[in-house]
Amino acid sequence: MQNLYNTVYHEEERGINPLCRCLGVGMITWSTLARGLLAGKTGTIRANTDKGRDQWFGKSNATELEQATNDAVLARVRAIAETRNVPMARVALAWLLGQPGATAPIVGINKPEYIEDMIAALHLQLTTEEVD
Repeated sequence: MQNLYNTVYHEEERGINPLCRCLGVGMITWSTLARGLLAGKTGTIRANTDKGRDQWFGKSNATELEQATNDAVLARVRAIAETRNVPMARVALAWLLGQPGATAPIVGINKPEYIEDMIAALHLQLTTEEVD
C-alpha cells in the first residue's frame, strides 16, 4: 500500500494501516517529511510556492484545530531534534520507521548529505514519550 503518512498527517492509523497490518501488506509511505515541513524547511522556494504542501499540511484548508495540531507536532519534533542535537528530518523519519507496518518510506532528497541523515534515522531510537 502506498499512502501519505508522516508525523503531521497520520489519518490512515484509523483504518488503512491496521487493515494493512492484518493482511500482511507493507506500507510504502510517501511525503514522509511533509514536503520539507518536518525537515524545518520554511524559507525555500518550494516551501513558499508549493500549493500541494499547503493542501496537505498548511493553512489553506486546515481548520484552526488542525493547524494548532500541526504546529504542536512541528514544535515537538523540533524540540526532540534540538535535545538530541540532530536534524528534524532524522527525528521525523525515525518516528515513521518505528510505526508498525511502515516498510519502505519514500524520501525526497535533493542534496547528497541528506542521504547520510536518512541512513542515520535507522539508528535513532526514540523513547515511548517521544513517539507519543
